[in-house]
Amino acid sequence: MPPRWLAAVFFVGYLAAATVPKGGILFARFPIFFPDLTPDVLAMPAFLVDGRPASVRRCRDFVGIPASAVVRSVPDMDAWHRFMEQRQWIAAHQAAPGSAPGPARCQVGFWIVSRDASGRPEGRFQASAEGTARCR
Repeated sequence: MPPRWLAAVFFVGYLAAATVPKGGILFARFPIFFPDLTPDVLAMPAFLVDGRPASVRRCRDFVGIPASAVVRSVPDMDAWHRFMEQRQWIAAHQAAPGSAPGPARCQVGFWIVSRDASGRPEGRFQASAEGTARCR
């Protein structure tokens, strides 16, 4: 039987070899075990009222924004469920046919955040649809 101090040396050596590479993930050599945590492009659903971010739930009686305009057009987006929530809310709260447009100008779309040439993040809003609504 080997001495106990030898087991302690092997244990410390194992921990050093396992945690040094790949940012502390034990023996991670494959992308599935070590995902890229800093993607090049991020997209988040957005809703603007008079040019300012707002919750879609503040508004009713949408005119000019059909629910089908709320699209998930960026494939690598983790917040797809927020698009679905916006779509369902807008579909359930459309204005009656022939009713007057609401006073608030609304835009639905998404924020796209990417890196510029120097590596700093930059964001821009891309609208999918514009219309009006009555907002609180």
